[in-house]
Amino acid sequence: MQSTVGKVTEIANNNYKILIYNGLLDVIIASSLTMDCIDKLQWQHADKFRSAERKVWKVKDTDTEVAGYLKQYNSFFVAWVRNSGHMVPADQPRSAFDLIDRIVSD
Repeated sequence: MQSTVGKVTEIANNNYKILIYNGLLDVIIASSLTMDCIDKLQWQHADKFRSAERKVWKVKDTDTEVAGYLKQYNSFFVAWVRNSGHMVPADQPRSAFDLIDRIVSD
């Protein structure tokens, strides 16, 4: 298996939008493993991203249910989706659509 860390670093340094997401119930690629990989990225805003606040994310502000958590700096986004395993779009289609739509539409 080949690492994509170098490619993701190059993309991040060129300010393209990057969205990385995990289902919080994912037993195949746990959120902690994803964050370990993200911490290895040596991109220009890595320190600012690490210190960015992780915020609660709801599909609609009026929703009582929390869809997950979102952390962002510049054009780099990481999301943790609640009540979802490895297949986020299948497990939480409403949340997955909202998440992708937020990033693409911005």
